[in-house]
Amino acid sequence: MVSAQVKLKCRVVEETTNGAVREALVQTRWGHFFTDGRGEVQLELNARQLSSALEIQLVASGYLMKQELISPEQVNTLVKENKVLLLVLKPSKQILDQVLVTGSRNQELVLTSKASVELVKPYLLQNKGVTNMERFISQIPSVSLIDGQANIRSGSGWTYGAGSRVLVLVDDLPFLTGDAGQVKWGFVPIESIEQIEVIKGASSVLYGSSALNGILHFRTELASQGPVTRYQISSGVFENPARKELKWTNQTLMRNNLSFFHSNRKGNHRYAISSNYLDDDGYRLGESERRIRTGFRYQYQKENLIFGLAGSVYGSRNSSFLLWESYKMGYTILDSQQTITNSFSWNLDPSIRYLKGNTLHQIRLRLMGVSNNLDNLPGQPSQDNAFTNAYAEYQADRQVTPELRILGGLVWATNASRADLYGGGNTSENRAGFLQADWKRKKLALTLGGRFEWFSMNGAVESSPVFRVAGTYQVNKAGMVRSSWGQGFRFPTIAERYISTRVGALNVFSNPYLKPEKGWSAELGYKQGFRLGAFSGFADVALFHTVYDDMMEFNFGYWNTSNFNQFASGLGFKSFNIGRTRISGMDFSLGFEGKTGTIQWQGLVGYTYSLPIAVDPNQVFAFDSVLGNQNFRSTRSDSLAILKYRYEHQFKADVQAGWRRWECGLSFRYDSRIRNIDRAFIYSALVFFVPGIADARRELGASRLLDFRLAYKLSDAMKISLIVNNLSNQLVMRRPADLGPPRMWMIQFAGKF
Repeated sequence: MVSAQVKLKCRVVEETTNGAVREALVQTRWGHFFTDGRGEVQLELNARQLSSALEIQLVASGYLMKQELISPEQVNTLVKENKVLLLVLKPSKQILDQVLVTGSRNQELVLTSKASVELVKPYLLQNKGVTNMERFISQIPSVSLIDGQANIRSGSGWTYGAGSRVLVLVDDLPFLTGDAGQVKWGFVPIESIEQIEVIKGASSVLYGSSALNGILHFRTELASQGPVTRYQISSGVFENPARKELKWTNQTLMRNNLSFFHSNRKGNHRYAISSNYLDDDGYRLGESERRIRTGFRYQYQKENLIFGLAGSVYGSRNSSFLLWESYKMGYTILDSQQTITNSFSWNLDPSIRYLKGNTLHQIRLRLMGVSNNLDNLPGQPSQDNAFTNAYAEYQADRQVTPELRILGGLVWATNASRADLYGGGNTSENRAGFLQADWKRKKLALTLGGRFEWFSMNGAVESSPVFRVAGTYQVNKAGMVRSSWGQGFRFPTIAERYISTRVGALNVFSNPYLKPEKGWSAELGYKQGFRLGAFSGFADVALFHTVYDDMMEFNFGYWNTSNFNQFASGLGFKSFNIGRTRISGMDFSLGFEGKTGTIQWQGLVGYTYSLPIAVDPNQVFAFDSVLGNQNFRSTRSDSLAILKYRYEHQFKADVQAGWRRWECGLSFRYDSRIRNIDRAFIYSALVFFVPGIADARRELGASRLLDFRLAYKLSDAMKISLIVNNLSNQLVMRRPADLGPPRMWMIQFAGKF
């Protein structure tokens, strides 16, 4: 017989190196625990808990999940002889074993997630020659980008660079700019990314305002054992465009890129450093980029305490392209007026994790600053802008009973912006508290959560509670039904409320009375894992329905115009709450890997259908100084009530085959024709300034883009690749007066040691 109370020490190690696995999640029927810096954890057991076999489940990022069944007799022997229970984890090489963090703010298998998720491993980033995350995101099922603005399942359209309904995280912390709610995609550390996690649907309960439409989470890498070093050198050239009229220079337009990553573990210390340099001529007149980025990440662990510090700096000089001269001259900027931006960004992220008993305490902070100095054109207002913001979060995660887990936290964030285009200095502050309960018994798991958000901008205060309920039911060993309903909200950004500037002949007007967006998202889904011979993978299908109230959109019109002499000064864009919108649809994704003979296969396929509509297209949301009352019906280009700049059908596929030292891959992206854009681009005076948009829409229609890559492994540590983007050299217009790039040929050399 065992004693009434025993302490069983466990050690979790990696199979290949016998090294300690830190922060492994050790789950039992009565609680969950995390291993310390030595890969150890101590389980306190009483007689009741040992009346039956001890079931242990191990989950660790990058490792194969493991289940152990230990008899009371075995435990008694280990305790009497003062021995350690050794638990061995194998490195994860199967797609079914992928571990997710974002959905529950803790490690969980993708299969058990209560939300629709997509996971992207770094092999795609490293093999496709990605130099800017903005160009890669559109390859992920259900995700698209228009002019740098991310959206999931048609949750957003083109918002002219202000506000995001998708929250972007880097290592659990928000990465949106404090003034406009944008993502500086060049600042995202591509070279150090270990995994991309996409959560579809409202996620405001755990993550706050900007997660109204979902989450993009970039998790960076730290070595689990010995040193890891990688480098990439690539050089590409833009081919001549499909139409000779588009060619604007006889020079060879190139893109050169160099990246480096190194990570190591020494005792209780882990660190990583990375750097990237890009020199991109661009493919259009008035568009180029030169940048350098470098960053570090450090962790120190002593028993149950982990201290972390990360940071990065980013400097760039680029010129951006807003509108074309005409459809015929679509690669030439309007009036050949270039706006050159010199940008400097930095962030510093301290963190502490402390495990005490069944409770994991975490404190995360992020300090971020951005300064954009523009070479402003003569006669144009200053576009210079800068901001600094601070974000702090405390989180506690406790296993209360064998079935019940409670997660709660507090958030504080502040932002100070300085810019003439926002009317000078602006400040905002955010405070929030959240609480979520997860309950699980046998095959059924339920989640109930709530959050209260308080927001202040320039002294004006707003607040809102939101709630979430979700559940899963395991129908077979690798099949899970899920259902969820969650509320979301988004407060306006400083840019959306206060921007007042001019770009060429176009003005952008402020709207300080803009109201927050609110809504909810519901989903019913099913994920099935499979193993067929040498193949394994998953298939996922989901039905979704989303409703937004007071959706914010920019609209073109004649604002603040009292007489004809002021006509030009009143012409431009302004943000309004257009009313209630509804988005319904379904998506399907398939991930697989395996072998046929000597050929190794990997693939990711996804299809999304969405029907985004304005519920009341006749609701008046603005007064045009010339045209009178404005509603969705009067500002759309098509007779349908489909929201502007949305795709109804999207299909994404990437398949890679490896044979001996060769690898070959194909990526295909299909986006259906955008039905609705701003009516002003086709039926207003704007046509005289920016001609040809209607012609381009008729001729180009849906987009079908195919990328190709072929690689040869010179050795186990070196690989050379040929990468061709836009293989068919198709012209694509994702938003008015903006043509996508022509075919690009790239040579990439990658190595590791």
